[in-house]
Amino acid sequence: MTTEVLYIVSRLRPSGPTNQLYNILQHLNDDFSARILTLSPEPKDTELPRFQQLGVDYETLGLSRWEGLLFGPKQVRETISKHDPDVVHTHGIRADTLSALFVSEYPRITTIHNYPYDDYPAKFGTVQGNTMAIEHTRMFRRIDHPIACSETIADMVQSYGIDAISIQNGVDTETYSP
Repeated sequence: MTTEVLYIVSRLRPSGPTNQLYNILQHLNDDFSARILTLSPEPKDTELPRFQQLGVDYETLGLSRWEGLLFGPKQVRETISKHDPDVVHTHGIRADTLSALFVSEYPRITTIHNYPYDDYPAKFGTVQGNTMAIEHTRMFRRIDHPIACSETIADMVQSYGIDAISIQNGVDTETYSP
């Protein structure tokens, strides 16, 4: 029996989390089938063709950030209901928020890619960044299975009541070798 996993991300732009998702999908065994749902339209520099080469099913809601606030919850629930996956795996603050607040009837996993209290203020400024960090850690607590991409991040989010399991990022040994 195949386990169907729906991966939800904002979009497939070049980034570390997109590379992690690609590596997860590239190495899935036949016990799993995957589908990607993006929330927003793909940027010009999208990594979508790489994912399509893997044969992964892809769908987008094509929503702007504002449209996502207004229509995202309903459209995500409808899409999930249509595909009825065994597991929903989210990556990123927007996908995690939708999962935490509107997808409680399915087993949910999130990958914690960073320590929000360091990264968000540095990227978005102190007020907006700290607000985002507070909200994202709140969402992590509401998702069934938070997975940190390193032991360090798992330890750092532990103080916020997030009992994350650590699964180290993989390394492409064909590209990188000692």
